[in-house]
Amino acid sequence: MTGTLMYYLTHTVSGHIDTMNRFNFNLLMAVRDMFNWTFVLSRTTSWGYVKNGRFDGMIGALIRNETDIGGAPIFYWLERHKWIDVAGRSWSSRPCFIFRHPRSTQKDRIVFLQPFTNDVWVLIVGCGVLTVFILWLLTTIEWKLVPHDGAALIKPKGGAPPRHHYQQKSHHELAQNQEPLNATLDATLRPITAVSVAVNEEKLPEGETQPIDAETLWQRCYQKLNKYLKERKAKQKKSPERVGLFLESVLFFVGIICQQGLGFSTSFVSGRCIVITSLLFSFCIYQFYSASIVGTLLMEKPKTIKTLSDLVHSSLKVGMEDILYNRDYFLHTKDPVSMELYSKKITSVPTTKENEADEDEPVNAAATPADAAKSYRDIVHSHETGAHAKDSSVSNWLDPETGLRRVKHERFAFHVDVAAAYKIIAETFSEQDICDLTEVSMFPPQKTVSIMQKNSPMRKVISYGLRRVTETGILTYHFNVWHSRKPPCVKKIETSDLHVDMDTVSSALLILLFSYGITFMILGIEILYCKWQGRIIINFK
Repeated sequence: MTGTLMYYLTHTVSGHIDTMNRFNFNLLMAVRDMFNWTFVLSRTTSWGYVKNGRFDGMIGALIRNETDIGGAPIFYWLERHKWIDVAGRSWSSRPCFIFRHPRSTQKDRIVFLQPFTNDVWVLIVGCGVLTVFILWLLTTIEWKLVPHDGAALIKPKGGAPPRHHYQQKSHHELAQNQEPLNATLDATLRPITAVSVAVNEEKLPEGETQPIDAETLWQRCYQKLNKYLKERKAKQKKSPERVGLFLESVLFFVGIICQQGLGFSTSFVSGRCIVITSLLFSFCIYQFYSASIVGTLLMEKPKTIKTLSDLVHSSLKVGMEDILYNRDYFLHTKDPVSMELYSKKITSVPTTKENEADEDEPVNAAATPADAAKSYRDIVHSHETGAHAKDSSVSNWLDPETGLRRVKHERFAFHVDVAAAYKIIAETFSEQDICDLTEVSMFPPQKTVSIMQKNSPMRKVISYGLRRVTETGILTYHFNVWHSRKPPCVKKIETSDLHVDMDTVSSALLILLFSYGITFMILGIEILYCKWQGRIIINFK
């Protein structure tokens, strides 16, 4: 403040500072002019709060008859009723938390599943499974009924089935192929025969008998293993046909859902009906899906922080305007959400043994709510009245300019009266920042009143003057002068609104990375299986 106190109270320079006090004084100035009074001004440090059983500040001055009228408006509480009288209504205070709502990434991360509800996704998957099995059945039947035509373009795993009208090979070719085969069999069986003979020629020591015929046991084991491998190979020759058709049916359905082509054709009318129906189904689903994705990216992001409890459990940091009625509110509030907000986000608890004991009381299972409230009161009282009450290192009590600056540049929520905040926001925030702002109230708007000494003879005169000021529109005029209007949100589609950030596509990237991991894991299993199968064949071929 520069200049005299009267100049500061009557001029609108920095009108966002001490707004309610200067507004109320200008109303009293109109009453003064009405009755031709003269004011003698004095200053106090607060509105008036109980300290050591007595009121301080402006209420204390009225009680001690040091002044006649309170120049600043106050909140009319029950504990103040028996000490002062009310002359009339004045300022309407609306403090609240102001913050830039963070972009809700919870839904953006599942943006590819968001267009449809869960029951629609389940229905699509069910239709897909049914379509795959019908295609598998039709292609299998068609492949068995007309294998010589090769009508179905789906080729089973392992190649096409043998044709029935193949040409007979000549005896000369069979003889040439038979000789290498006989040589291979001789080379394969010769070591086994040698082992058998060697076993038969061994002589056992006298007095001992051979309990088990080694040649017979070895041959039986080899025959059983050879039989198992032959049966297994025979099954593998039959199974690839059906497995290949099933996998091709799965790829076909995935391809049409993703609007991709796939080499698939059938000669049966029933199969073509399924194909056409699947394509039409995919076309309809794709139109709804793509339109919903585009609309989701262009629509305004939903705001999930709507209550004080949501703010407490959010990732935002919290600060308070350093003003007396905010500190007094936490000293007397019984709201559990406000108490949790104070203890978690506003002021750090000093690491003293006394406070640590206080903190442990609410955690104790035998502690009652009254004990928890008492512990909370002790902690808050130590913060608001102790030596460290103004220590910025342990608190988030800030002035409006600093708090709103942090709101602009950080994930920060600041509790301030909107009359002081709107002017700063209009001067320092951009249009996009203004549109991102959200307000959450900690307590409802408070009505303030003008006060005077208890049983003062001037009560009726001042009450009449304030009502006259209200009727003539002077109160509305001063309210418009001192209360800044909320900055308008000019919503425009910016280039940044059309960009897709990493949070949006993260779900698709996670699916791709997950598929990479699954692919390499299956590849390792296949390599181990092939090595194991090759080792068996080499040892017993």
